[in-house]
Amino acid sequence: KNKFLSTQLRYAGQINKQNTNIAGLAMQFHHRFFFLTTLALFLLPILTSADYGDTIMSAQTREQVLANVTVTITEPETSSGVTFLLPGSLVQESEYNSYRNELVGLGQTVISFYINVLWPPLNNHRAQAKKVKALFDTYCEEQEDHSKNCPSKYNIVGHSVGGKIALIVLAHTDPERVETVIALDPIDQNPSEFTGGGHLSLDGATEGTTILTLTNGGLGISKMHDAGSIHMNFPDTTTLVRHEDAGHFAYTDNGGGAAGALMPDRGTKEGNAFAYEDAHRLIHKYIGGVNMIQEDEYSEQL
Repeated sequence: KNKFLSTQLRYAGQINKQNTNIAGLAMQFHHRFFFLTTLALFLLPILTSADYGDTIMSAQTREQVLANVTVTITEPETSSGVTFLLPGSLVQESEYNSYRNELVGLGQTVISFYINVLWPPLNNHRAQAKKVKALFDTYCEEQEDHSKNCPSKYNIVGHSVGGKIALIVLAHTDPERVETVIALDPIDQNPSEFTGGGHLSLDGATEGTTILTLTNGGLGISKMHDAGSIHMNFPDTTTLVRHEDAGHFAYTDNGGGAAGALMPDRGTKEGNAFAYEDAHRLIHKYIGGVNMIQEDEYSEQL
């Protein structure tokens, strides 16, 4: 009997040791995965370089620091307005060069900045929205110093979290000065502001000036917090444009770079191409003020 108990105890000890080893390996894997993921996100700006060489020749593009934020500003020879171009989380601004060109061609001064959702660690999205307001104030002060006029309102085109930040500016940070928002597949997560337990409202937005697009999404994007859910909560003040068979990074010029590689594409080649072209059409229509006849001609060009 003692021999049997001794054998059982040794067996139990071996099982416990194996379980401990497995748990240890699992913990090591978790730590290494977290470390490598965080490292990759911080290295994205270094691994992917910004290139504004394709910006139209009649415009001037410069990088400078405004309101303690490093921004890229492209100004046409004659500016008729200001539009902020907000990229997706940790996506290079150069992934949206075609939109910059589109907006500049419409006479818009384009201001963009890299969005790092890892810093600040608290209230990040609202902090990014405050940057937009501060940047517009500082830019207008700079214009006045050079005896140039600055518009009283501005537009925002944003993709992914950039789209969500655009909606926060409209609903909370600077509602009286935002004229048009085009949010390309906005993600209202971490935290939610307009869906779920969110506390912000778009009921005060002017109908027709808040455009949301919706794709098939991507890994980690919940349908409870996508553009469809935002529109469902505010159907009277937002316009939803559905892009079937398109992935979340369909709107970028080159697939989103390293950030896009971390999120598998759920779109088809045809669906992605249509979403990309239609996003430019929406900008032309709602920011450029294209009428229906001009829109048909523009669609033929695309």
